[in-house]
Order: sequence, then structure tokens, then C-alpha cells
Amino acid sequence: MKHGMSISAICTFLVVPFVSQAHLSEVSGSVAVVSDTAVIRYVPGAVVVASSKGRKTKIVADDGGDFCVRLPAGQYTLVQVTDAKGNRLRITTDQNTTFVVDRGKPKRFDVMIEAPRAMSCARLLVPPVAGGCRLAALRPVRSRIR
Repeated sequence: MKHGMSISAICTFLVVPFVSQAHLSEVSGSVAVVSDTAVIRYVPGAVVVASSKGRKTKIVADDGGDFCVRLPAGQYTLVQVTDAKGNRLRITTDQNTTFVVDRGKPKRFDVMIEAPRAMSCARLLVPPVAGGCRLAALRPVRSRIR
């Protein structure tokens, strides 16, 4: 955390309106671009949209891709994720898109973003695996990474 603030200190400032503090639970996590084998990078300023009981909640990640909010108890569904510029990001197929917030219990919910194929091969520090990435890692690759 920057400037000596802890996650719990940040959470106290991000509150869902019209809900008693006693009914809120801390939900924290990170938004990261991932490959099959590793985290490639975190997504600064990502906007995570989750819904519960027909109401959508926007959660904004900090400059390190981390977020922390206080939400009412209930079941939430991950609706979409965008970068700081509003470009929609593709959630990995491995991502669990639902999470349950229990009253008074902290919850961790990380969001995994699919890496464009060229990025996942070129940025890894480990040798690429067989199955298509090897060629992308050996020659310059131009892709439409936003």
C-alpha cells in the first residue's frame, strides 16, 4: 500500500450508500492479466462491475490493481471488467464469476483477465510451452493490445 495506508483504512472510505456500517463486509482483491502459468501484470484503475439482487456495484482498483470495498452480505455476480480508459477486458474462462459475501466476514475475490496471445508468450520469463506460443516468442509479434 502506498502512503502507509492499510487495506482496512482504505475500505472505510469506500462505502455503499444507505446501508448501516454494521451490515457491511470487507471485500478485497486484485485485477490481473494472467497466462496459463503466471500473472503477467496487474491492471491499474480497472473497474469491476458486480451485481447483487438487481443492483450493480462499480469497484475501482488502485494504481497497483488492488481494490477493497465494503459491501452488504449477499451473492454477487461478476458482470464485466474494464481498464481505466473504459476498454472492456476479457475475463478468463477459469474465473469464478460468482462470490458470496457473508455478514461480518472479510472476503477475497481476485479477478483474472485473459492475456492476448502475443502478450502471454512475449512477456513470460519462463520458456514458452509447445502449442503455438513458441513461434510468437521467437519473432517480433504485433498485436492490438489496448
